[in-house]
Amino acid sequence: MKQVLSTLSCALMSSLAMAAFTYAAAEPQVFQTPAGPVKITPLNHASTLIEAGGKSIYLDPAKPVKFAGLPRPISS
Repeated sequence: MKQVLSTLSCALMSSLAMAAFTYAAAEPQVFQTPAGPVKITPLNHASTLIEAGGKSIYLDPAKPVKFAGLPRPISS
């Protein structure tokens, strides 16, 4: 019985962990400002892409975000 409960709890934890890594990013939002449009794209948990004035800024860029196909960030 202990082995069955242990196996079930491991399976549940594994399922929850996989669900955390299959986060679907929300749709980008565009805000019109006097300086031009600002596009904000949620990527994963706290990871966010902000695009404005031809520049791209990443906030908290962490995995499991797939950065392929996203714009290159500005460098200081």
